[in-house]
Amino acid sequence: MEEINRQLRQGNPSIYARTEFLNLGKIDFDPRPMVEGDKELIVKRLKEIIGG
Repeated sequence: MEEINRQLRQGNPSIYARTEFLNLGKIDFDPRPMVEGDKELIVKRLKEIIGG
């Protein structure tokens, strides 16, 4: 999870996840600051990173 989080942050645009659950193998995103299209951008980037 640490590597996925690192790649999310280094992408363009940078995507920041909450880090308190990384040690449990979970990536968590705060939906409050999200705007239209952010959800799809996160899914797209995660698929690129994990190869899906």
